[in-house]
Amino acid sequence: MKQQSETIKSANSERSDPTMLAKLEIHPAEEQDQQPSHELPGLREPLKFGGIRTLLADDSPLMRKILAQILSAEGGFTVVGSATDGLQALEHAKALAPALVLMDFDLPHLNGAQAASALKKLNNPPVVFIVTSDDNSNAREISKAAGADAFIVKSANLHAELGAKLHDWFGFKVQ
Repeated sequence: MKQQSETIKSANSERSDPTMLAKLEIHPAEEQDQQPSHELPGLREPLKFGGIRTLLADDSPLMRKILAQILSAEGGFTVVGSATDGLQALEHAKALAPALVLMDFDLPHLNGAQAASALKKLNNPPVVFIVTSDDNSNAREISKAAGADAFIVKSANLHAELGAKLHDWFGFKVQ
């Protein structure tokens, strides 16, 4: 427990460091002599403490903000990290173990489909929604083949469409 608090203090002092998320140490609950405060990722209901752990991956700061606002409005979700490219999304997902990843298709380094494919090979893969302005059948097919669980087009109806998919996948009433 002492080691965890020291890690948190260290992370808080590095808040301005954009690589802070990668520096956080993760300690299994059994090493901390306490019960975990949440269930395993991938549940279809809000977690008791904090909500569905969610990672946002989009190279647009505005879109990351919009997605976070939608999740906040829906309730039951906690944004645990964000990434600006596909490689960073993969690294953050490995470190943070989100249950849900909202990812753009057009990302630098690894595109959303490539990152989704890698995420789906993890031991406990997250649910992956591709959220993109690239509304063509080729992007849809590539995303589906990569293992993406949903393909949502960024549009004026984004909140309604994303909310419906969240409800479908996580099985609780979205607000």
